[in-house]
Amino acid sequence: MNRLIASAAALTLGIAALTSCGSDDAGGNGSEDGGGDTEVFTLTTIMPMSGPGAVYGEGVVRMLDIVVDETNAAGGITIGDTTYEIVLDVLDDELKPETAQAVARQAIDDGAQLIFGPFGSGNANAVQPVMARGGAAWLLPIATVVGPTANPNVFRTAALVSAFVDPELEYIEADPTLQKVALLTDQTHTAHSETTSELIGQIEGIGRSVVFSQDFSTGDTDFRAPLTQMLSDAPDVVILRGYMAECLLALQQLRELGSDAIVILNSGSTTAETLSMLDDLSILEDVYQSMPMTSLDPFVAAGNPLAIELLEKLNGESAAADAYVYDAMQVLLAAMSQATDTSADALIAALTDLAAEDVAGRTLNEYRPQAGGLLFENREVDLPGVMVEWIPDQGWTPIP
Repeated sequence: MNRLIASAAALTLGIAALTSCGSDDAGGNGSEDGGGDTEVFTLTTIMPMSGPGAVYGEGVVRMLDIVVDETNAAGGITIGDTTYEIVLDVLDDELKPETAQAVARQAIDDGAQLIFGPFGSGNANAVQPVMARGGAAWLLPIATVVGPTANPNVFRTAALVSAFVDPELEYIEADPTLQKVALLTDQTHTAHSETTSELIGQIEGIGRSVVFSQDFSTGDTDFRAPLTQMLSDAPDVVILRGYMAECLLALQQLRELGSDAIVILNSGSTTAETLSMLDDLSILEDVYQSMPMTSLDPFVAAGNPLAIELLEKLNGESAAADAYVYDAMQVLLAAMSQATDTSADALIAALTDLAAEDVAGRTLNEYRPQAGGLLFENREVDLPGVMVEWIPDQGWTPIP
């Protein structure tokens, strides 16, 4: 794999901590490598590679490595009249907004033309001032926070938060026994926390009541106090909104406290992660996920050959956003192949003009064509969510 790696500490200190198998150039422009006859395009990604979010960043980079290595092995990517080898430049934002701002500024100062990330909604929100400076095209493969795509250089291949909300609202509305709803929301997950009031209004709009709503933070491990308070209101449905680790831990503690309420996760937990975190899988009875199809799991469960092949390449260890990351890279590669050159302006133009049919058959998710058949409208894609359930010996599977 060709990868540049820079730690947040090194960037903060201004130390040149970049190393590469294929290039010493940290910018996004094409450049010759040490061999003198290979052009290199550096794809910068901002991901949490240390701290409580490292499990997410490491998962993203594993999938990026697969796509980049396969692209380079097939001869690279032709942009304009030149063929490039792709080198991945990984910047660690520690899942901290202030660190994300620092590494984003450094990336722009170093001449990055294309930036993949950040991962989390809070960090994507925090770097909006850097995005607004221009100088690079940005692609958000996972973060769902509203706001960044108002910038003309920021595109998102992830679904909006409505893909988490709409399926669960339909599920609750269809069951008249589900009257009282409780919410537990990660305040660090900006897309969820900023839409809590809206979700409460939507739940009340379908004739249900929200009897409890409280926040927590990424990295929290003890949810017993808020859960005990929640259970005094006897909810019929508990919606856990946040990242995988905290949501599964809260679920486990909820069951330990004796609750048999229906639980809906807005976390994108994968089958492998669920198996690794939970010893007692019986607690997954009456547990669902309402989510866009971010991971390989629902595709593997449906027998999708591409998803099965990717899972094998990951040695069976799928991460929460593998499908999202794979699809985002296919979108990028399709746009890059249509760009006139490697400049940010050319990449932005190519993403803007990309048709949905240009990625049809290349991605796991099926993006709905938008106005004029384009993939993006106002730099957002149209991607619905689904309800999935746990099936023993199969894992997380979409409900038909």
